[in-house]
Amino acid sequence: MKSDHRDPQRSISSDLPLLSVIVPVYNVEAYLRDCIDSILAQSYPRLEILIVDDGSSDTSPQICDTYAAQDPRIKVYHTTNGGLSAARNYGLERMRGDYVTFIDSDDWLEGDILSTCMQYIGTHPKTDFLQFGMQEYWQDEGVGRVTTPTFRSENQEEILRDYALKREIQHCACAKIYRARLFDELRFPVRKYHEDIATVFDTLCLSRSVASLPQAGYMYRQKRPGSITEHFSEKRLDIFDNIQASINRGANAPTDRAIYLNTIRVMYLRFYALEAWENDPQRRSYWLQQFRPHLKRARSMDYIWGNRTERLHWAAFLAMPRLYLSLWSSYMRNK
Repeated sequence: MKSDHRDPQRSISSDLPLLSVIVPVYNVEAYLRDCIDSILAQSYPRLEILIVDDGSSDTSPQICDTYAAQDPRIKVYHTTNGGLSAARNYGLERMRGDYVTFIDSDDWLEGDILSTCMQYIGTHPKTDFLQFGMQEYWQDEGVGRVTTPTFRSENQEEILRDYALKREIQHCACAKIYRARLFDELRFPVRKYHEDIATVFDTLCLSRSVASLPQAGYMYRQKRPGSITEHFSEKRLDIFDNIQASINRGANAPTDRAIYLNTIRVMYLRFYALEAWENDPQRRSYWLQQFRPHLKRARSMDYIWGNRTERLHWAAFLAMPRLYLSLWSSYMRNK
């Protein structure tokens, strides 16, 4: 069971909820200072910052220790390498906050976004899950797409449908503030890529009230050298194992969560099959073989769709994946 985490951090603000900021770190010496500085620049007075060094082999551990020596809000933990999920879980097991947020150490915060979010929670105390806007940052091109959705609901089916169709609620764990109790029994899957998608879904299933603010306060660095988003590989298929695990966890849940999770599965099956088809043409048969068991599971369950076009694309892909991929690829090349 979780111990009492409501120790006052600062006497002048002990009536405010404590926000835990969990930062997994692995070999990001070039970006780490920008990340930590952006957190320290936040004006919200009750922060604890848990930096989990996941066995870095560069100067990241020394950078973390230097910051911890300068600011008592920072706690640094040095662990053996276990991956992003293990580092996040390590922080979850040690946090004391009433709320928690995750920031990847090659990303950073813009403006005073944490204060903005905590002010919103102060005026909407039932909020269990609060998303804020995200802006992409590309290594060569600079600032890219901005995601600034506005959303508020206390209707479970509306929330899960929105997430399943990737409308307003985004599929990453960052750029969100969660009530800490959502993670009392929940952890990220270790040594699995795309660990966010099913885990965020699970937090939504536990949330009574969900909201999203339009302010773009999270800068998301895309495809830095060595990042897990840089190349397509078999590890991308971990997403389907994570989705199935979430379906199994909710087998006895009152909400029919399987239909929403299968919708997510169908969406990513089509997306990744197209990516593999285009990026690795010499191994198209191999990739279809890898997707086959996940396609079989997807076909055996119901799913939802947002519009007629999605319905036609998904149905055609599931029925005849090779023909669909060939025709769609040809269409996009000649477009």
